[in-house]
Amino acid sequence: MCLQATKFRDCSQIPRSFVRQNVQLRGRLVDVDLVEGTLSVEHQPILSLPAPSFWSRLQKNNNSNNSSQYLQLRLAFTSPTIAGIYWMRLNVNGAPIKFRLIDHHCGTSLEEDAKKKKKRIILWAAVKVVQQQHRYAKLSKSSTLNEMLIRNGLAEVGGPFPLPNRTLLSKREAKLLHRLELAEAKAVQEGLGLWNDNATTTAASTGTALITVGQQVIRSWWAAIINCLKWALSWLKRTTTKEQ
Repeated sequence: MCLQATKFRDCSQIPRSFVRQNVQLRGRLVDVDLVEGTLSVEHQPILSLPAPSFWSRLQKNNNSNNSSQYLQLRLAFTSPTIAGIYWMRLNVNGAPIKFRLIDHHCGTSLEEDAKKKKKRIILWAAVKVVQQQHRYAKLSKSSTLNEMLIRNGLAEVGGPFPLPNRTLLSKREAKLLHRLELAEAKAVQEGLGLWNDNATTTAASTGTALITVGQQVIRSWWAAIINCLKWALSWLKRTTTKEQ
């Protein structure tokens, strides 16, 4: 067991040995990005050293104004849907978690922050929720958040994030990917979430209905414009005949 006394505020601060040795880290899920589903995690070291009250207050004030104090993680091999992202925001946001990082070659992503002109590293991770606040999800004690989302059709394996070459994966990473693929196969078989044909049909029919309504609105507006032009032309004709 590796005792951690340093609080990591960026993935670049995490030693590579922690990743290679499969060290389990603890933290708190602070936020879930609405676009890509990136997790903002506040790392909580096992050992917390006491600090002077003045320094702790100063650090707290600095952190409250600094949004880059959190680790940026993505669920390894997992691409959550919009429903999955909102589910996490409603059910898991603020919960304590445990997570293990996937090797850097699998999930390193440099993204430029346009405002601060800084590069941040986003790593892939297998995440477990310590206090499971969800009631209806099919989640066993050994399941990760990655597997739970895929098992319930709230995410898919890979998605827009390309999977790494399987020959580069370690045994632990390959085992995790295999579990996720089995969970996805079960979700597809049961027609859950994004694999629900009825949901797809409903979404398609809803889109068709919206297009039809839009076309009807455009036609009514176009007819009203034509009627106004006809009235204006007739009015001009009447005025010109009267003047003559």
